Amino acid sequence: MQTLGIAAILALLFTAHVLGRPQNADRTYDDYPGDELKEYDDPEDPEEQDTGRGTSSPIPVIQSQALNLKARPGDKVEFPCVISNGENDVIQWTKGSEPLFFGGTVTTDEPERIKLTRSNSLVIDPVTELDTSNQWTCSVLVEPPVILKHSLVVEHGPTDLTNPTAPPDQQPLKVWPGKKIMVNESMTVKFGCESQSKTKPEIKWSLKGKTIDEVQGTRRENNYVFIEHATRHHAGVYQCLAEDRSASPQHEAIEVVVNYSPFIELEHDTFHTGLGMMSEISCEVDAHPHGHLKWYKNGNIVSKVGTTHKHEKTSTGKTLHKLIIEHTHKEDLGTYTCRATNELGDASKEVILTGAPAKPILNHGEDLNNQKAHMVRWRVQSFSPITEYKLEYRMKGEDKWIEVKPQVKDGQENNFFVENHFENLLPGVYQVRLLARNDFGWSPQSSIHEFRKEIVADVPQNVKGAGGGSSTTRPLAALTALLLVVSTRVFTCL
Repeated sequence: MQTLGIAAILALLFTAHVLGRPQNADRTYDDYPGDELKEYDDPEDPEEQDTGRGTSSPIPVIQSQALNLKARPGDKVEFPCVISNGENDVIQWTKGSEPLFFGGTVTTDEPERIKLTRSNSLVIDPVTELDTSNQWTCSVLVEPPVILKHSLVVEHGPTDLTNPTAPPDQQPLKVWPGKKIMVNESMTVKFGCESQSKTKPEIKWSLKGKTIDEVQGTRRENNYVFIEHATRHHAGVYQCLAEDRSASPQHEAIEVVVNYSPFIELEHDTFHTGLGMMSEISCEVDAHPHGHLKWYKNGNIVSKVGTTHKHEKTSTGKTLHKLIIEHTHKEDLGTYTCRATNELGDASKEVILTGAPAKPILNHGEDLNNQKAHMVRWRVQSFSPITEYKLEYRMKGEDKWIEVKPQVKDGQENNFFVENHFENLLPGVYQVRLLARNDFGWSPQSSIHEFRKEIVADVPQNVKGAGGGSSTTRPLAALTALLLVVSTRVFTCL
């Protein structure tokens, strides 16, 4: 009976436990750790598949509205470009095709006048007449790009700097049309400067230390300066001085900025190199706005693989562009073209990269102890061994050159020296020139070197007479005796 009682008690406890268990709506994950937690990918649903690309970013939006502004020279304007969802995208500002800002990089030539705010707005201070454009563009560089274009019209008008509160004799100068003028090349430019003083001082103009009359292409009428056809040489700060013979006459300045198409200068049109060496060619570009330069070879843009493109400002404000070939191969030799472009035009120049010797340079020349001999010595730079020389000479005024073959000797590093002795020369002026050759061809011809050869006869020495009071020469005595004999014979014949 005791055993049956215990069994009954256990049965009651088990039933109470089952009845007290939570229902399905209140289950916890700990109760069923199986299929309830699994998530199954649907292989037929591409949106549910893991492509490894991550979550797509929202498309950037420009919240600012396009503006159509009007201003006068000297005003300050601001073009807004507020962007949402573009924190990780590159923002670019341009005026037409002229780059101004690329992300945080300044690409404008006028960073003091054209600035970018933290909110990506573009500020122009002061504006000039050449800022007139409907292509002030803010772009978010995504695919496709998001673009906002602003328009600006700068109206022509004078800038009056007169201070009405100052006494008449202390009124500042008035400049027109503004303190900064921007024009394109070939345009006519007019600006002026007037004094408000009752003393009517004389207005004097100067540019870069020269009076305005010394600046070619300018003329003056009263207090105004005219530039008929602006060129890059007319750019600069023009000083206006009100000469009233005082210790500190009033003065003002007007900066003239001239936009002009690129102009290219070459320090060298041929660059010499050797296989396996680092080679460098260059050209210097003068342009405003900034000229964009590209290198071409055989009509194709030079690949950036194995090359380095560098540019640096020179002391004159021009830009020196360099193309550096890290490891020169035979196919790298040839003719290259540097081509610079801006909004006003383009320019190009050809430069040659060659393995041939450089132009020979005269190193030394002198007469030898033998009066009929002369020696010349040349230096030739070559990055490959010299195989042949051709030396030519002639007496000045003659047409035919005489050719000789100097001996080829080993060089010192990349310098080779050739020496030649000219023997049995007649008196006169001689010309000489030299060519050198290696496996890549002949060098440019050297400059013509001239030297004079004079043959000096032996001069007899004077002999003193026995008395010491006078001196005679033996040739003179012999000549005197000969003349006496001849005169005697002639007299006898008569």
